[in-house]
Amino acid sequence: MNITTLDEILLDISSLKHGQPMELSTLINLRHKLTTNIDYNLYNGGNKEEGRKALEVRGVLDNLVFNSSSEDLIDENSDGLTHLKNAITLEILAEQMQILEGVIKNAKKKGMKNELINLLADPDKFSRFIPSHQEIIKAGATGFALLANRRINKVRIEIGKSAQRIQRQSFS
Repeated sequence: MNITTLDEILLDISSLKHGQPMELSTLINLRHKLTTNIDYNLYNGGNKEEGRKALEVRGVLDNLVFNSSSEDLIDENSDGLTHLKNAITLEILAEQMQILEGVIKNAKKKGMKNELINLLADPDKFSRFIPSHQEIIKAGATGFALLANRRINKVRIEIGKSAQRIQRQSFS
């Protein structure tokens, strides 16, 4: 896996002409580099601080994408921009689901409540969830152990339904 450093990614971003239309592929490539950096640095033994900064930069890039219109692109590709917005949302949901799958896998050894406590204590993972899901995770970590599985499944189901909604929009 080829990991681009955050400094290299920031150089790529700074080379873009401010206020000028850009190619959709440029946005996609930048986001892919950031995602690879985040995955390696936050979750696979890299430099956590760099991963956190890359996550922050990716958030800024995502905001740029979601606040863009087709006129902001060189080819004014509105369909491509819509698909990119949907792909970003699906990728974020997939990342959340991947975190939950890790929790569930580890819970087989240590128990779900303990794993939810661990998730709650890991800001790099816990902060990836929306506030309503964070509340459910907190309830699972602090409430009765018997309800922890039910609570984590509720979050999984809600994330799955969100992903299905976006997929239906993409293909209709």
